[in-house]
Amino acid sequence: MNNFLKSLMAIALAAFVFTGCVEDPCDTLECGLNGIPTESADGSTCACECINGFDGDACDVLATGKFIGNWDAADDCQAGYLNYQSLIDPFDGQQEQVEIFNFGNLGELLAWTANVSSDTIILPLSSDTNNDFQVLGMGIISTDRNTINWNYTITDNLGGADSCAGVWTRVQ
Repeated sequence: MNNFLKSLMAIALAAFVFTGCVEDPCDTLECGLNGIPTESADGSTCACECINGFDGDACDVLATGKFIGNWDAADDCQAGYLNYQSLIDPFDGQQEQVEIFNFGNLGELLAWTANVSSDTIILPLSSDTNNDFQVLGMGIISTDRNTINWNYTITDNLGGADSCAGVWTRVQ
């Protein structure tokens, strides 16, 4: 019986030593205040899972930041081609929203609020202040952050709709 207990203790000690020495890949990963270190399913790697509004390897980049700036727009619409400039600005300090001016060449004074999530910008169905137009669309920014590919629809107050696909290029 003594040998049995000694063997059992030796096995338990060996299991503890071998499993206790496994290195956690998340131990050295810094995600700051805006992310959580998350281990892969197999436990071999770790990456930061960012809270909404942030991205980057350490979750230290505002997701809206990549969209902010002046853009040359070239939109191919059912009604014809549109070439114009648009401005994307921060929206009242919101970390997940921006304002787009002159969207669809509808006027530089009209501001449309869009939501940003990672590399996607979403323009929810919304009307301008005079209810002359409604817009609905979505864009995806390129990995180099210099172009946005848009798909959107503009509807006028008479119900006429125009679907467009656009490529916006960052003005340097």
